Amino acid sequence: ELGFSEEMVGFLKTLGGAASIVAALVYSRICALMTLRRLLAVSILFHATMTLWYLLYRDPASAMVITCVESATMVWALLPLYDLAARATPKGSEALGYALMMSVWNFTLELSDLGGSWLTTAVAKGGAGFHFHNLVWINALTTLLVLIAVPFLPGVLVDRRDGQRATDAPGH
Repeated sequence: ELGFSEEMVGFLKTLGGAASIVAALVYSRICALMTLRRLLAVSILFHATMTLWYLLYRDPASAMVITCVESATMVWALLPLYDLAARATPKGSEALGYALMMSVWNFTLELSDLGGSWLTTAVAKGGAGFHFHNLVWINALTTLLVLIAVPFLPGVLVDRRDGQRATDAPGH
């Protein structure tokens, strides 16, 4: 719709990758400041909110800013999930835990791509499908649905900060 060249799309991907690296460095500093439960809630809420910036996607300049913001907040939403998976996986089975998590991630990513493509194609064919802005709202709202699970996560896994032993966490 915006008519970006292949070079521009490649540049946006490069910017997104750079923003992801910076976000991971920032996360490595903040993960020791709050419990994993709080990190999960804050990062998911922040990512869902920042996803709404796609509503302002209009030209190359906005695309560059939004790509950086979206890439960074996606990393901030994923890293606490990786931490949760590492904490929940029994010692010696870390690779299996990571593989299971990535399998679910890949499945949901492909499913959302397929669903988004189907919804967009329905519009293109004159059906009752969704326009890009509607898909942005759906993305943000479905991301927020993950917050429902956060209060139900076992305290032994999420009620401590990075580097804090489970026995040192409050209430343990």
